[in-house]
Amino acid sequence: MRGRTAVLVFFFLLGAYAVCAQATLLREAQVLLFGSELAWGLVLAFWLAGVAVGAQASGRILARSRRPWIVLLVSALAMPPILAAEILLLRAARPILGVGPGEYVGLGDMAWVALLATAPVSLWVGLAFPAASALVGADAQNLAQRARSVGWAYLVESAGSLVGGAIFSFVLVGRVSAFTLAAGGGALLAAGAAAIARERVRWRPAAAIFLACAAVRAGLILGGVTAWLDSQTVQWRWESFAPGLDLVESVDSKYQNLAIGRLGSQFSLYTNGTVAATWPNHTDLAIEAHLAACEHPDPKRILVLGGGVEGLLGELERHRPERLDYVTLDRAEYEAVVAHLDDADRLAAERLRAHTHFADARRYVKSRRAGTDAAPRYDLVVLAAPPPASTLEARLYTEEFFAELAQILSDDGVLALSLTGSVGAWGPELSEYVGSVVIPLAHVFPDTLLSYGDPVRVFAAKADGVLVATGEALAARYRERGIESPYFDPLWFEGASDFLDPAKRAQVERALAAQRPAHLNTDEQPAAAIYHMRYWATTSEAAHAGPEAPAERRSSLLEAILALRFEWAAGAIAAATLLAALTGLARGRRGLGRTALLWSVGTTGFASMAVEVVLLYTFQTLYGYVYGMVGLVVGVFMFGLVAGSFLANRRLGRVGVAAATRSPRLVESPAATSRVARGDRPGLRSLVALDLAVTTFAAGLVLVLAGLRASSADWPVQLATFGLVAVAGALGGLVFPLAACVRLGDEPRIERVAGAVSAADSLGACAGALVTGVALVPVLGISGTLLVVVTMKALSALLIGGATVLRGEPNRHANEIA
Repeated sequence: MRGRTAVLVFFFLLGAYAVCAQATLLREAQVLLFGSELAWGLVLAFWLAGVAVGAQASGRILARSRRPWIVLLVSALAMPPILAAEILLLRAARPILGVGPGEYVGLGDMAWVALLATAPVSLWVGLAFPAASALVGADAQNLAQRARSVGWAYLVESAGSLVGGAIFSFVLVGRVSAFTLAAGGGALLAAGAAAIARERVRWRPAAAIFLACAAVRAGLILGGVTAWLDSQTVQWRWESFAPGLDLVESVDSKYQNLAIGRLGSQFSLYTNGTVAATWPNHTDLAIEAHLAACEHPDPKRILVLGGGVEGLLGELERHRPERLDYVTLDRAEYEAVVAHLDDADRLAAERLRAHTHFADARRYVKSRRAGTDAAPRYDLVVLAAPPPASTLEARLYTEEFFAELAQILSDDGVLALSLTGSVGAWGPELSEYVGSVVIPLAHVFPDTLLSYGDPVRVFAAKADGVLVATGEALAARYRERGIESPYFDPLWFEGASDFLDPAKRAQVERALAAQRPAHLNTDEQPAAAIYHMRYWATTSEAAHAGPEAPAERRSSLLEAILALRFEWAAGAIAAATLLAALTGLARGRRGLGRTALLWSVGTTGFASMAVEVVLLYTFQTLYGYVYGMVGLVVGVFMFGLVAGSFLANRRLGRVGVAAATRSPRLVESPAATSRVARGDRPGLRSLVALDLAVTTFAAGLVLVLAGLRASSADWPVQLATFGLVAVAGALGGLVFPLAACVRLGDEPRIERVAGAVSAADSLGACAGALVTGVALVPVLGISGTLLVVVTMKALSALLIGGATVLRGEPNRHANEIA
């Protein structure tokens, strides 16, 4: 019993360490990929692929070995240094790949980096699972007990992941560096391994060696080695982003990675590797401020969302508004910028501090729309957010958010924003990217105006006749207000720029009309992010091409993704299910049953991960801070796994007791064990019921998520979102012990069954994470993605139902657990 306790404690620690490692690697990958959520799909997919390979390999290895504890001990030694090496790889990936500053890492290159930077450490998580299952079930005396041992290992690992995710999100983020986490968690793993070594290894110094390893890892932290490693590798990463700039500071806030560089008296802020602001930059910010303010005849109430503290707010103040509100999400970003402003801009920030709101832009607008703030509506809203390079930013450019902004604008209110443009010809990549935003904007506002040049300045008004399209009219409004700015002259309106030149504006409009995007940017379908990535990939290819180095088609994969259609996805799922059925039938009825069982486990893994990614997107759309909460979201998912696994284990315990009562010779007679087990264990029909439950859940989510997005409530919506994540996890947790119990009826070796079932689950989840994060949500949208899940699980239920009929499974206790 003591040995079993030591194994479960160690596996709990391993689960906690694994989820912290996964969240750390995910955050590092997001910085490498400029904050794009494609990192979610790639990191989660290859992490799960490593788990699948490890589990399958471990099941086969342990079938020929009587020392499964060796795997656990070696994992405690191997995982921390491997994790440290993977962090190093992600920070040094850009120079290794030869990717220039400001250039996107191609999807192919990013896939290789994600594979090398995640699978080696997750491989050990997979290797450890069958080993832990075998050790926990070493004394199992019947089929139900052997199945429960697999369930207990799964439950304890998931519980560790839950606790680890909560600690990562609420304690470690922003306080503990990645290398310190790797070493500190590694010290705990080594201490847990020492307990196993004391119970299992006959050589007495073994436990002392692991305790010494734990002490060495703690010493790396106390001696400042991990802090030094972190600062050095952050510097390497910085030089790949901004060569020539001195790194002033780099921190991980709750929301993003922040880095400030300096060149002489010029500062630049980088968020997740992309330039978010440069200052002093008074001339450009003055143009942006006065152009936006003069598009409204008399802006008395102004709202700025996103950036602006570096100079935009000070220029807007010159229009003497009665109220100027500034909303920014990240307090750490605000304070880092203010600390390096000149005196005039710092004073402007201090004057507006009472009207500075540290909140998500969408949540703030929702609160105003719901009437929680009694202030009048705004005359001008300046959306000074970063371009929609990821879904985090794309959520501020959706049709739904434009509609929410229109509700807090006055009857003649104006919205101003900027998008990437071009002073040359507009190709399809740029036209479709800009069109994916401005077409939804035109659906909401009756009058829109686009300027010429780069950036394209976009204005939208709630009433006709408010916007002016001539420099003379803008200059007249500026002079009427008696404004004086040392950084701006109204002559810029009257001819110093061709931004309102009628012929050139018509050229932009013709390009947009001729090359309309197939997908529009909405909350349901954040297509602008992938259009933006394709545009920048194409631009980078052209910029780095030459006579001896033609442009690489890094954007071709993105073009293929954008061409995806639901009917193609559904057809591929049907073909794959048919292929699985034919493969199983070729091995006879029992072969069909085994194939159908593993197919059900794999598709449930796909469905659970796809739903988790969908809910991550939804949470980010509503609240905007998945970067800091990813550990908690994963932890809540793991809580669902714990709950589902616990319920299944509890049912299996009742089956085992009932079987033993009816057959006292159960322990003594293998024949009796098999006979009773066949009559009492849960069968394939239980998995049919579970498949149908997942199908119903995914179908219901289509309506539930639409309701959550439309709701103006705050905490109730957050709680509902986390609840849905937990339910998705619970459905995944139920399948594992059930499938193991069914499989153990044919294969008595726990380690082989644990390896096969874990591999099927992880491979399915791997595919779900990759396909959902990279293609399904950006192109098919949230509802389309969920319908893909519905199709997959409905066909899985059909397959396993057919296998049940052909196999002639008894009904007596088939629904014991379902």
